[in-house]
Amino acid sequence: MALEIQYFGAQTLHTKIQQEWYVPAKCYSLRILPANRFVIARCCLAVEDQKAVLNQVLEQIGYYSSGASGAVLTRLCLCLASIVLQTVPRGGWATALPELLEWAEPKVTS
Repeated sequence: MALEIQYFGAQTLHTKIQQEWYVPAKCYSLRILPANRFVIARCCLAVEDQKAVLNQVLEQIGYYSSGASGAVLTRLCLCLASIVLQTVPRGGWATALPELLEWAEPKVTS
């Protein structure tokens, strides 16, 4: 998939998270395709599905942090920041920062 399309998908996801994370009447969600591709699909994003979106964003950040595309990685990191900013003040994810630090911590192999 072309880099421009991946960037557009990440930008659209970022916009949707910023504007519609807690708006149930607006029906959009993240759909992951094979080979680490993602699109915004038109369907209802229930509150319980928000954790799944978060996990997919983290997975995509892991993929793109290997050097696949800095521009897409930046947009995905903005998605993650928007999720935290949308969730923490509402009490939905009180342990966001410790969990993200643990996730980002380099894994030590023995």
